[in-house]
Amino acid sequence: MSKIRQTFIIIIIVFTAGFYFNLKKQYSINDFTNSAISTENRVNQYIKLSCDYIDILSIYGNEYMTSNTHDTNSYLKDLNYNKSNNYYSLDSASVKGYSNYVGNLTGKGYIPIDSESIKELNLALNYNKYFYSIYKTLPGITWIYYTSKKGFMNIYPWISSKEFVYNDVLLEKEFFIGGLPNVNKNKSHFWTPIYNDAAGQGNMVTISKSIYNNQNFLGVVSIDITVNKLNYILQSKYNAFLLNEYNQIIGSNFDNHEMETKLLNLNDLLSEYTESQLKALKDLPKDKVAKWQDNYIYKLSFKDAPWALYCILPVDKVLIETFISTLPIFIIGAFLLLLSYEIYVRKKTETNLKGLVKELALTQSLLHKSASYDFLTSLLNRRGFFEKFSELLAKTNNKELISIIITDIDFFKRINDIYGHSIGDTVLVNVAHIIKNSINCNDIIARWGGEEFLIVLHNTKYEEAINKAEILRTSIANTIIKHKEVEIKLSMTFGVSKYDDSIGIEQCISNADKALYYGKNNGRNRVDGYEDLFK
Repeated sequence: MSKIRQTFIIIIIVFTAGFYFNLKKQYSINDFTNSAISTENRVNQYIKLSCDYIDILSIYGNEYMTSNTHDTNSYLKDLNYNKSNNYYSLDSASVKGYSNYVGNLTGKGYIPIDSESIKELNLALNYNKYFYSIYKTLPGITWIYYTSKKGFMNIYPWISSKEFVYNDVLLEKEFFIGGLPNVNKNKSHFWTPIYNDAAGQGNMVTISKSIYNNQNFLGVVSIDITVNKLNYILQSKYNAFLLNEYNQIIGSNFDNHEMETKLLNLNDLLSEYTESQLKALKDLPKDKVAKWQDNYIYKLSFKDAPWALYCILPVDKVLIETFISTLPIFIIGAFLLLLSYEIYVRKKTETNLKGLVKELALTQSLLHKSASYDFLTSLLNRRGFFEKFSELLAKTNNKELISIIITDIDFFKRINDIYGHSIGDTVLVNVAHIIKNSINCNDIIARWGGEEFLIVLHNTKYEEAINKAEILRTSIANTIIKHKEVEIKLSMTFGVSKYDDSIGIEQCISNADKALYYGKNNGRNRVDGYEDLFK
């Protein structure tokens, strides 16, 4: 009988350990996937901002040059010709004290006097107000500049012509050649390979776009982005790197200081692998976790840049961490085996042993669920909400059609004080049920804390969210919650905001919360919108 009992316990331990091992392994892979998607979102947001800014600069330049009139820029008169070196510059900006707000415009030969060249010089100088604003707004920029095929350049921030001056060699660089009509026929923005900055700012990559006067190509406007900024964006607990179309590493969170000054290819970064193995890495499918050599790889691509993001998770790291997390089960199992001998001797404790095994299985289930869900209402908790919201953003094209509602039960403390916490819990469960049944399957609901609930409405405009909140408010106000002999009529106050991707979800939730507290301070049982109150 003792051997049968021991065998039974061993089977339970092995089964439980195996189940938990697989569960923990899958959790590690899911965490890796979520981290990769989060990294992709950060990189994609930076790419999108860079593309938006370069498009704005290009649109302005094209419209300016095709317009019939233009204003003379006040800085044009400050251009000076250097006879000894045969170039002109805006070096006087430093002497006159406005070099912080303009770039240095340098060009070869005499200052042009023909009308077309003067107009283009005015464009280059007018760009300064945009250069200044973009440089302050987009971190990681080294230089912003306009380069003309007529032999001049305006580069921001201002740098003395003694350190850098226009040279015709610049017209042979990738940032300029890529914009030529015979190379870039659709006039779209383009990214250069990684290169070492001629002005000594280290490795960088450039996004450029052509400027035209009708069909006449004039030059390109460009933004230089440092490798250090891309390295910073990639920071996470998993190794990741960005690979461009030229097989160059343009960003990495590897502990590799060579990237700041040395141009690295994929072979340099992953030198321990063969050419055929690296080719297999590049051929992996996108947007899914795949096995490569002894690693899990998540490969992602970007719409607005010819780059691929590779996130790496070593298989042995997953197995080791999973095994370590499973060790407590084996330790508990050893304890149960010892306990089983006592149970065999003392029949009385047999029930306790079965209860212990059941409790272990139940605890594992509850621990897994409690990571993402509120125990009382079965709604998402804060951690679960942010995971779900990241998934929602990844599959949502129009982020303007996301709205946020935060709601709070009015005088909930009074309910607890009068009727007791058990009835208070009943109220929370009933309210959660009402809200959950009132939203769509793609919407998100979470218990935000205490008597607060957070709702994210997918594909819903701000005005629709206001109406939805009003319907919810009315529904709850007309509901009587019964608990035994007690009947409770309650109300809720709602705050609504729209989602703005530029400020992030936490700030948007804070905006909704401000609207909620406005409603709390102005009578409760009402719906208030942040955009209506504070904008």
